[in-house]
Amino acid sequence: MDNQYGSVAAILEQNSSFKSLLGEGFAKMKNHILSWSTEKLAVLVESFFSKLPSWKLVENIEGSIVDKIKAWGENNEEAQNELKYFFRQGIRVQTFLFEKKDQLANAIAEKKSKPLNISKKELLADSDNFEKYIAKDPDYQAFVDAPIASAMNILKKYGLDSADVSQDLKDEIQKLDQRRDELL
Repeated sequence: MDNQYGSVAAILEQNSSFKSLLGEGFAKMKNHILSWSTEKLAVLVESFFSKLPSWKLVENIEGSIVDKIKAWGENNEEAQNELKYFFRQGIRVQTFLFEKKDQLANAIAEKKSKPLNISKKELLADSDNFEKYIAKDPDYQAFVDAPIASAMNILKKYGLDSADVSQDLKDEIQKLDQRRDELL
């Protein structure tokens, strides 16, 4: 995804479209990909499609990358499943990055709350405070502007480079579990 989008922010911008397209089917997903620039398509073919068994059927077809992608997957269930897999994996990466972005904001708020004499909650919940103290923080900016590999270095600096979910999310899950138990 780094090769296709270049930064965490660009990857996260695709989240709703990926989810929507996955639900709309193969033709919509393929058309979405076909709307990309030739350079971006070349990266996609090199990094993903060229490794797929279904791509072998079209890789030697005369024509452009666009022609090959248009021919790829026609009446081929395997190709359709592979493209769905690509979108599902993209959504997983995006979900991970959203969670890590929230964890980083939380860690920055925690670090800044005492010197600023503003509660962590106020830093995170108030949009003006968030914009002024969190979103403009050099580490936060470096994270959203960097490719995934470089963004992980920012997360390491804060000890956030594991797959653990935030405490807030754990608390929400616990509340939902309690609510479910009460209902049952």
